Amino acid sequence: VRTVRARELFQPGQHLLVAVSGGPDSVALLTLLHRLVPRWRLQLTAVHFNYGLRGNESEEDQAFVMSLCDSLQVSLRCVPLDVRTRPKRVSLQAQARELRYRAMAELAEDLGVDRIAIGHTADDQAETILLWMLRGAGLAGLAGMPAQRDGMIIRPLYEVRRRELLAFLDATGQAYRQDSSNAKPLYA
Repeated sequence: VRTVRARELFQPGQHLLVAVSGGPDSVALLTLLHRLVPRWRLQLTAVHFNYGLRGNESEEDQAFVMSLCDSLQVSLRCVPLDVRTRPKRVSLQAQARELRYRAMAELAEDLGVDRIAIGHTADDQAETILLWMLRGAGLAGLAGMPAQRDGMIIRPLYEVRRRELLAFLDATGQAYRQDSSNAKPLYA
């Protein structure tokens, strides 16, 4: 809540679209925002993107997110995205990110949401800055990801460490999914 208030990420009474992959960051984000619903009079809609790249594991992620949203009584939109057709110079991850952000913007417009919440953490911020440094980014690149982008995309967990989120999930007994492809050393 401290980050939300200090950075004015959203206001009471707003409708938030929450991106939920099923992983620990997005599950913690949805769970924490859900706790704010009564006091902040928030309306939450979750969105889950299924790229279908990991076969049964992708389907299990979607089923997990559906079950989580059902238990929290949060409306959910599941969106299939095909990232297999892309320009040769564009990585799979870059294509997935582009499609995901475009789909979130379209869904946000269709639903009339006020903000799109994504689960980037302080660890993601540090990783982004390190990668941009290694790629030779200038001063603008070294600033990393903003807590708020284009007045629409917000990162409420921006100042929270992943280990804190994992401790929260463990303490509350909240399950989450692990993406097996994150353990592969294929991606920067």
